[in-house]
Amino acid sequence: DGGVGDSRILGGSIDVKTSFSTQGKEDKRFENADESIFELGRPSSTAKNEEKIVSASVENTGEEKLENGDIDRCSFRRYPPHRYYDLSAPLPEQPSFLSDALYIRGEFPIILNPPQNDRGEVQSDSGHHSSPIKVCADTSEWEDVSDTKRWPFTDGHNPSLMSLAVHPTLLGSNSEELNLSGAGRVRLNPERVAPIADLYGGQSELERMYIGLTVMGNGQCNWKMSKDQIDEYNFSTLQQAPDKRSLLVIFDHNLKKMDQTTIFLEQDAKFGKRRGAINAKPKANGSGFERTVVELDDPRLFFHKGDLWVLFRNGPKFGYEDQLQNRLHFESINRADGSKGFAAYIKASETVQVCCGRNMALISEEPLPQ
Repeated sequence: DGGVGDSRILGGSIDVKTSFSTQGKEDKRFENADESIFELGRPSSTAKNEEKIVSASVENTGEEKLENGDIDRCSFRRYPPHRYYDLSAPLPEQPSFLSDALYIRGEFPIILNPPQNDRGEVQSDSGHHSSPIKVCADTSEWEDVSDTKRWPFTDGHNPSLMSLAVHPTLLGSNSEELNLSGAGRVRLNPERVAPIADLYGGQSELERMYIGLTVMGNGQCNWKMSKDQIDEYNFSTLQQAPDKRSLLVIFDHNLKKMDQTTIFLEQDAKFGKRRGAINAKPKANGSGFERTVVELDDPRLFFHKGDLWVLFRNGPKFGYEDQLQNRLHFESINRADGSKGFAAYIKASETVQVCCGRNMALISEEPLPQ
């Protein structure tokens, strides 16, 4: 949903016709209507006169509109040209955060779209890869989305995705040796995610599902867009995010979104070390502690001792140099419409502060006690 490397990826997952424009000594153009234009890790199509290519633009017409003219919010956005990195330009003309960094340049992007069989199911040995599909977040809980001709303020950014399998390395494996080697390496205690499993038929179904996390913040604001461009590209007219929060998303085995929930902070201790810190807040009836929406910036999911944890930053409350770690808790809830759901929260008392750095990722290999 944005520019990477020498390429632009636009558009949705329906009736996609992908167009390549190449610039070199001679201007060449070719088209490919195959939706699986990029296979896992490498392009599946090659350009004519490939030796003449200096830079490439990958573009499609995927912004979908419904019959009544409303935006299909599950399709991909379009952006004005200045929102893309033109890595074919001379280095001094690049933004400083690119020109001052030691990046590898000039490579096509790798699209991690899942392999599918003819029934549209994920199958690793199928030899066919699906088109990229957008994770369609519902922002109506905290944003006025009544203007159906415009996009919501954001679709989310900085995603993190993990399998909910207890033994992820054993999925689909019939190898006795592999099964024995992984017998003591249970990374996720099923009891910790029981409120989620109960919604989808138990742990056996959860084994093939995924959990994701994304930030709903200023990631797709109308940066340097004129009023005419905001209207042309159907962007929100808001100048700042209506709220900043982290969204937890559940996916089925085909990576189709099943549910979402906001991560809350349980205020059972002081949270923060700066002026913006918040104190513990017991409920008035003494039955526990209040919960509030919390900003988890640059979040990463990881497992530790059978629990699912999140690594993140919260600059206003802890500063911008330290990383924070918290265990995720889940509970079953009854929604206002009478349906069953689950809630997710972290506890202020369990916050672990790590100095220093940002955008770190952790993984635990410590097995559960047998």
